[in-house]
Amino acid sequence: MVRKVNPQAVTTIVGVLICVILGSISIWRTIVNENSINSRAQKILSKFTLEQKVGQLFLMDLSGLTLTDSDKAILKKYKLGNFILMGRNLGTIEETAAYSKSLQEYSMKEFGIPAFISIDQEAGSILRMYKNCTVFPGAMSLAATDSLDIAKNISKLMATELRAAGVNMNHAPTSDVNSNPKNPIIGDRSFGDNPENVSKFVDYYIQGHHEAGILTTSKHFPGHGATSVDSHKALPSIDHNMTQLLEIDIPPFQQAVKSGVDSIMVGHLITPIDNESACTQSKKCVDFARNQLKYDGILITDSMQMKAIKQEDLNESIATAIKSGIDLICDCGGDIVGTDPYYSVIAYIVEQVQKNIIPEKIIDQAALRIIKTKLAMLPATDPSSADVESDKKEAQRVAQLASTLAKDTNKLIPLDTTKKVAVIEGVTETTLITKTLSDILKNDIPNLQVYKFDYNTTLEDIAQAKDLASKVDTVVLVPNRAQYYRKQQWLIGNVTQANKNTISVSITDPYEVMAFDFPTHIIGYDRTQVTLNAAYNVLVGKANATGKVPFQY
Repeated sequence: MVRKVNPQAVTTIVGVLICVILGSISIWRTIVNENSINSRAQKILSKFTLEQKVGQLFLMDLSGLTLTDSDKAILKKYKLGNFILMGRNLGTIEETAAYSKSLQEYSMKEFGIPAFISIDQEAGSILRMYKNCTVFPGAMSLAATDSLDIAKNISKLMATELRAAGVNMNHAPTSDVNSNPKNPIIGDRSFGDNPENVSKFVDYYIQGHHEAGILTTSKHFPGHGATSVDSHKALPSIDHNMTQLLEIDIPPFQQAVKSGVDSIMVGHLITPIDNESACTQSKKCVDFARNQLKYDGILITDSMQMKAIKQEDLNESIATAIKSGIDLICDCGGDIVGTDPYYSVIAYIVEQVQKNIIPEKIIDQAALRIIKTKLAMLPATDPSSADVESDKKEAQRVAQLASTLAKDTNKLIPLDTTKKVAVIEGVTETTLITKTLSDILKNDIPNLQVYKFDYNTTLEDIAQAKDLASKVDTVVLVPNRAQYYRKQQWLIGNVTQANKNTISVSITDPYEVMAFDFPTHIIGYDRTQVTLNAAYNVLVGKANATGKVPFQY
C-alpha cells in the first residue's frame, strides 16, 4: 500500500529544516566572528607597551575644538586612548567632525586602532552638541508620548547626527528609575518611575542608536533614581534596601544587557550591594554586574572629577576603581583641563603597575574589553549625511505629542487672549531656549504684562508678582524648579492666592505637578525650545495635549 504524502506537511518540514540550518549557520558565524575579534584584539594588545595599555583605560577631555601643540605634547607623553567631548570641544557638526578626525588620526598613528570619541548627549536638558544640529526631546518626553517606536526613531536620528560629527559613543540612555520625585539630578532624564516601562524604553533607545552605528552606555548603575543628593556635589546613598534595588532599580540594566548595550556607567553611589564604598570603588559592585547581570562588556566610571569622589585623593581613587575591576576611567570636566598635571594620573597608574600594586593582568583584561569593542565600531559618516532640517521638524512633532495637560479644573485652556493676561516667569539659564513663553505670547497679546524672577527670589519679587496677579484676569505662571527653592514656593502661594485663574506651565521640572496644587497645569518635560513651543501650542489651543505623565502623581 502506497501512503500519500501531504505536500503541505513536506513544505512545513523543509521550512523548519531550512530555519534550523540557517540558524546554525548564523550561530556559527557569530562564534567565528567573536573568535576572530578576540584573536585580533589579543594580537593588538600583545604589541602595546604598558603605557599604551594604561592609556586605553582612560577617557578624558582636552582644552578646545582644535588640537594645539600643547595637546599634542600631552597625548605623546601620556598615550591617552580615548576622548570625551565637552562643550569647549564642540561646534557645528562640520567643526566637530574635523576635530574628531584629528583625534582619530592621532589614535591610529599611536595605537593602530581608533579612539572612543564619546559625548553626554542624552537629549532634552542634558546635551553637549547643539550648534547647527537638532535639540531632541529627552527621555521623559519620549516616555510621555507612550510610543516605543517614536523613542527608537528619535534615538536613531540623534545618533545619526552624532556619527556625522565623528562621535562613536554616547553616554545614554539614562536607565535610572526615578522613584524619588525630589531627586535633584535625575528627574526628567529618566523614562519614569515604572521599572517595566523604563526597561522597554531603554531597549528601544539602544536599538535606535545601534541602527545608526553608535555605541551606547546604560547609566548610572545600579540606579541613581532613589537618591536625594546630586553626585556632582556629594556622595549619595540609594534609599532602597536590597529587595527594592532588585525589584525597582536593576531591571532596566538587565534589559540593557539583553539589548546588547556596549558599556555600563557605574555611579558614585553608596548602595545595598556595598554600604561602605562608592560603587565606582567597589569590587562588590563590579562582581554584581559581572555575575548577576552576566555582563562582560565595558564598565565605565561616572566622571572622576565629580565632588562625590574628588574630595578624596583623585589618583588613589582612580587606582582603586581600576583594582576593583572598572575598565574605563572617565575623568573629565576638571578645572585644569589641558594642562600637564590633569593627565598625570595616567603616569601614576603606570607607576602603580610597575610597582606591582596594580596587577598588570587587571590592565590587560580591561584593555582587551576596550580593544574588542573598538574592533566592532563603525567609522564616522560624512557631516552631510545628517538631515538636520528634517530632524528638527520631527523633534518638534514629538515634543508636541509629549506635551501634557495634567489638570484644567477651571477650564482655562485654551487661554482667552482677549482678557488681561500676565506671565510671571522664572528665568531659565539655558542656551537651549532662545524665546521664552512671554516672548512667544506677545505675538498673541500685544499688551501682555510680564514679571520675571530668578532662582534667588526676593521678598520684593513676591510682592510684585502678587500685586500683578491681583490686577489681571488670568496668570500664566512658569516656575523654575520651584520645589527646591523656598522663597519661590512663597511666590507661587501668593500668586495663586491672589488669582484663582492661574495656569502653570512646567518645563524645568515635571514633578511640580506633585509639589503644587495648580488648578490648571501644562507639563513639558525638558528645558528646550521645542518643549516650550509645544506647551505654548497647548496653552493657546493650537494643539491638543496628548502626552501622558510617565510617573504616578
